[in-house]
Amino acid sequence: MKSFLANGADLVLFCGGDGTARDVCAVAGHGVPILGIPSGVKMYSGVFGISPPRTAGILLAFLQGRITTTEADILDLDEACYRADQWHVRLYHSALTPYEPAYTQSAKAVIEEAGEAEAREEIADSLEEQFAHEPGTLVLLGPGSTVKAIADRWGIEKTLLGIDAVVDGELVGRDLDEARLLELSAEFERKRLVLSPIGAQ
Repeated sequence: MKSFLANGADLVLFCGGDGTARDVCAVAGHGVPILGIPSGVKMYSGVFGISPPRTAGILLAFLQGRITTTEADILDLDEACYRADQWHVRLYHSALTPYEPAYTQSAKAVIEEAGEAEAREEIADSLEEQFAHEPGTLVLLGPGSTVKAIADRWGIEKTLLGIDAVVDGELVGRDLDEARLLELSAEFERKRLVLSPIGAQ
């Protein structure tokens, strides 16, 4: 990327999440606008389009001179909190980004709205009741704070960003990689996957 900047790049377009945005911003600074194609696990920063097609629209509008840039926050998980299995987002940098309010994601404040905790509890109770009628089912719990809250309700110590496995209310695997996921899937005839959308996805 340094060579692109040295040769006069007008914009840095990257693909990834907040971690990638931090890396790009650390090199680009405020000298060149950056724009992210959303494809990471975590996208709290304000430099991402709301979808890949919308990001293409932002890029085209910028290249045609129809939109200007604005300063946006680069946010990411606090690594120390993450290692303690806590979800805390902090401000790391600010960067210039092409601004099209209809297509650009705003930097997200991590605020739990009224009723959100109750909704998670209801989801957890509903799933628990469903799985009680499916003994021996492999339940794979996806990443994110919503699924972790469901696992907490079940009394299961789930990883925050990993995929964990549960059978009959017991944890049988944490932070599984592809190989282990395939092994477990082959061991169980009935499988269920619990996922929650992250951010604007």
